[in-house]
Amino acid sequence: MEHFRIDPSSPVPDLLARFTVKRGFLRRDRVEAPVYSLQQQGCVIKSDEMFNPGDNVHLDLVLDMPFENIEASSLLGHVTEVRKYCSNFFYTIEFHEFSSDKTVSDRISRLTNVIKRKRALRRRRNGKSQADSIESLPGGQAFTSSGF
Repeated sequence: MEHFRIDPSSPVPDLLARFTVKRGFLRRDRVEAPVYSLQQQGCVIKSDEMFNPGDNVHLDLVLDMPFENIEASSLLGHVTEVRKYCSNFFYTIEFHEFSSDKTVSDRISRLTNVIKRKRALRRRRNGKSQADSIESLPGGQAFTSSGF
């Protein structure tokens, strides 16, 4: 699998990975972690939970949408790389795909397509609103019409 490029300061907007962590003999906790990269082959998440390379992880990817969330649930992943960043860890997780099960790749490709469209809409909206709200002052300074 290719090396994932990540920016530690910017997770994928509105995308979370949910997984269960065993805390004791009978106790399990549901944990949410931001996703920093998503590709067809795998993803990169940031969490303070401890995983080792080689561990298997069952996770759900959830994209927050205004009316109904889009989910890719019950994904089986394999931790291939661990990188420490401050008090957290970045985990590179490679998805297991079965040759007979194309639904995994379909769910992930749907998520990536919706994320690309959301990013494009946000860029257009932010670019247009900034261009409309910035007015030039005689000294070459700029201010926003919403206030100083």
